[in-house]
Amino acid sequence: MSGVIDPLIAAALQKRPRELGHDTVAWTETLLVRHLKHAHGLEVCRKSVSLALGRLEIGWGRRRQSEGNPSKFSRASGIMEPVYADT
Repeated sequence: MSGVIDPLIAAALQKRPRELGHDTVAWTETLLVRHLKHAHGLEVCRKSVSLALGRLEIGWGRRRQSEGNPSKFSRASGIMEPVYADT
């Protein structure tokens, strides 16, 4: 499925979710799963989206230091930093 969803995810991330009919301002893995289903008829799991984001080298935006070890970071939320062309 990676040959199919990677370019679809990359294309979606070039736009804001609201431009594609979603009622939110930031992409999440769950929203990308929903977008692939509704826009392209593809049933994928969050893990597949996560792996595709890794292949596309798209990381998580918001991070915070983990308690106790300043060299480790953890996700503060499931929200990805916007990667729009005009920002």
